[in-house]
Amino acid sequence: FFGPGRGGTATRARARQARQATVEQSLEISLEEAFLGTTRSLQISTEAACPRCGGMGVIGTGRCLECQGQGTVVRPVRGEVTIPPGVDTGSRVRVSPGGQPVVLVVRVRPHPGFQRRGPDLHSEAAVPLHDAMLGGEARVPTLTGQVALTLPPETQNGRVFRPAGQGMTRLEDPQQRGDLHVTVRVEM
Repeated sequence: FFGPGRGGTATRARARQARQATVEQSLEISLEEAFLGTTRSLQISTEAACPRCGGMGVIGTGRCLECQGQGTVVRPVRGEVTIPPGVDTGSRVRVSPGGQPVVLVVRVRPHPGFQRRGPDLHSEAAVPLHDAMLGGEARVPTLTGQVALTLPPETQNGRVFRPAGQGMTRLEDPQQRGDLHVTVRVEM
């Protein structure tokens, strides 16, 4: 009646093995890694059926000493995981290193030269007064290099230029990118 038959210890052990709880872990990356995508080595601890007692918690008539009668042991799981391009702070990436379901909650570190708003990046460009008054060209950094902004004569301080396609990679379509919004700061 109390043996490992229907509804007994063995059935509970198999049910415990069958349902693997999803583990949630935070991950911090740089803006450049969010732009290009990245890979990370991940190690987590997870519960698994005790290999000695097969998840039953008992060996013969006594309690299993390896799992202390619990039927499970904590084991490390390691694996390489891929973070797709375009993730943002708060993005949840589902991965399965070693078969263990994991949800990575992403946090993108602030960048000294760019502020991110969705797929768009915002920055400032210092422009000499004579280039703002007479017109000229300003070199502006992007995440892939530099772009040249053509400044028309009488460019006002605070004017925003928007080079299209120079922002962040879009998570839903990595072939598309947001825009770069550059605010001109005229310097004397």
